[in-house]
Amino acid sequence: MHLKRLCGLVACGLILAQPVSAQEFDRTGWFADLEQMRDVMSHSYANLEWAASERQSLKTAWDTAYAAVGAATDDASARTALTRFASSFADGHVSVRWPAATAQTGGAGPASPCAGLAPGGAGDRQGAFPGMPGFEPIPGDDSAILAAGFVTVDGKRFGVLRIPAFGQFAFPEICNGIAAERGIGNDCDDACVEALEREGHAAFVAIATRQLRALSARRPDALIVDLARNGGGDDSSEAIARMVTRRPLRSARVGMMRTPAWTAKLDSDIEELTAMRPNLAAADRATVDGLIAQMRAARDETRTPCDRSPMWRGEPVSCSQLVETGLSATGWINGHDADQVRGKPWEGLTFSLVSYPYEAGIWDGPLYVVVDQGSASSAEQFASVLRDNDAAVIIGAPSFGAGCGHWLGGEPVRLNHSGGEFSMPDCVRYRADGANEVGGIVPDVLIPLRNNDTRQQRTARMRAALARLTPARP
Repeated sequence: MHLKRLCGLVACGLILAQPVSAQEFDRTGWFADLEQMRDVMSHSYANLEWAASERQSLKTAWDTAYAAVGAATDDASARTALTRFASSFADGHVSVRWPAATAQTGGAGPASPCAGLAPGGAGDRQGAFPGMPGFEPIPGDDSAILAAGFVTVDGKRFGVLRIPAFGQFAFPEICNGIAAERGIGNDCDDACVEALEREGHAAFVAIATRQLRALSARRPDALIVDLARNGGGDDSSEAIARMVTRRPLRSARVGMMRTPAWTAKLDSDIEELTAMRPNLAAADRATVDGLIAQMRAARDETRTPCDRSPMWRGEPVSCSQLVETGLSATGWINGHDADQVRGKPWEGLTFSLVSYPYEAGIWDGPLYVVVDQGSASSAEQFASVLRDNDAAVIIGAPSFGAGCGHWLGGEPVRLNHSGGEFSMPDCVRYRADGANEVGGIVPDVLIPLRNNDTRQQRTARMRAALARLTPARP
């Protein structure tokens, strides 16, 4: 069993295709849905305490939403009220999706296994740099997925790697190519899908590896990793971060929730590790015993919930629904300790990067990472782990602020009246200074990038910024 979780592309979401019957407007039902959202957030929303202290008064948010539902005259305006309530938290992993107005008809036959593994969503694959005068692209099929090349500004030669999203899921051609090569059709069973997923992870990291080797071979003065408008993805962000530096990277601490879902996850992991013990050598058994002890301590904490409901009334609470233990963004084994787990039976259970075979330190020179307001989730994870370990300089505009997403899979809550699907994050990633990553990444070098900039404007702003940079080894 491998440690898996979804970080998700912030812009992605499932639009559920379920019929909605015509009926009279039921305000009471919509009030019940709003109250359900509030109660679920009190119990399960990882960033609720941050939102209350850093973003907005929860009482004001609740009063505003309640008034909006009270003023609604039909289902559409009630849906808008609940959508705005979710959006008021400005958290890329908080969303409510509504059932489609009509059911989709069947008859198309079984879906391709790649439709679920790689729905797409990579967005702008080229970024701003190819528009710069004298940009030299690296040719080849790999550049269709992760574009790369060189640009010289005021005598400084920069290598550029564009990552529009992290993970194979954003690039259907990766999975489709593997399926075609293996002769896999629509009858792919669960084991087949797992194998496709595993090969897809490896293939995506391999593309990044080849592009970084090609860039490093020509020895530019600095490397730029362009994450502008990268909405996130998966844990390949942690793997690729280790490919662009030789500095050991300590991954972010992760906070979990005092919820039955976390308790069940920890119970399951403890059971698996305990079953491994009899067959281990003494030294390995001691390591596993240490992991089990950490998990049991965390599990016991998750069994004691904190009542955060007074926060919606503007009242303080004396507890936290978050549990901080030894869990990190790469699992119970932190990324800088990877060597102690490689090849061990518990590797997949405790170290997420086992799914992304990577070569550390392909690049070992000055490093810049570009972020902007469209950079979120795994893109923020990539930028923060490099910055917090003093391995990169962040340039651009403040990031979106999505932080940790769905460690346990992100199963949404169905709203009882409307059938809407309400999603929220179940984990928190902490920066080195203790800040919640959902607050966003503030660059070291600010560039006035705007969401409505044309490509020409972005290119000009980036070129002006590069002229001011003086590459130095981190």
